Amino acid sequence: MLRALLSFALLTLPSAAAQEYELPDQIRLEKVLEEVSGLAPVDGPGADDVMRAMVYAHDDERGIVYLVETNGGHIRGKIKLGKPSVKADFEGVTATEDFLYLVTSSGLIYEAPIEDEPGTVRFNVYDTGVSARCEVEGLTTSGDGGLFLLCKEDRGRLTIHRWSLETRLSEPEVWVSLPPRDLPVPAGMRWTGLERDTKTGDVLVLGHSPALVMRLSSEGEPKSVFRLVDGIHPQPEGIALTAYGSLLIADEGRGKRATMKEYLPKD
Repeated sequence: MLRALLSFALLTLPSAAAQEYELPDQIRLEKVLEEVSGLAPVDGPGADDVMRAMVYAHDDERGIVYLVETNGGHIRGKIKLGKPSVKADFEGVTATEDFLYLVTSSGLIYEAPIEDEPGTVRFNVYDTGVSARCEVEGLTTSGDGGLFLLCKEDRGRLTIHRWSLETRLSEPEVWVSLPPRDLPVPAGMRWTGLERDTKTGDVLVLGHSPALVMRLSSEGEPKSVFRLVDGIHPQPEGIALTAYGSLLIADEGRGKRATMKEYLPKD
């Protein structure tokens, strides 16, 4: 019944583009992720298998990244930054082939190696310099040796900075900065998450009030908008694209179990 109701709601909403996904039942996350704050796909064997794929997930208080099954939401391991694990206001996670990255609201990047077996790891910390311009709300790779950092902006403006993994200097570059009038979304949008489509180079930006995902081209131009349903996404905070093509959205629990919804691509 839930799936039928949600599908109907999605299909009857106006949108700037045809829907790309269908919505299945929601996945309940384990209690330790009640305040889930970010998602990122786990690469490697099984990543393109709907029954075996996993995502990295974290909350907004501790430097612990969980490996979570996309099929069922069960935790299969955790990566702890230090012992005891570091505490900070974490706002996003992403990964390259060899390293895992967490970002704080003040623009600090925590870098940890990806090892064969999850456990406690050493880490490096870098100051991106973004805190002089804005608070950070999301993180993803840029595809050209850098990281994209999403700004927390008032009044719906969309600003994304690029930070170089090669120089690692506190000199972020503005990749895109668009006022509300140039965005195909309702006024007052609150941007909360970031993900890059590795197949196309597009960047997906998660928004709230109303809940939606906006797709930007590799040049930062708005391409399309996928409307979500506010009643089903009370607080969308994390976004990830799986290797098998589904879109994952994580919502904080607000005193209850957090959830992850998987939008499967249409045939």
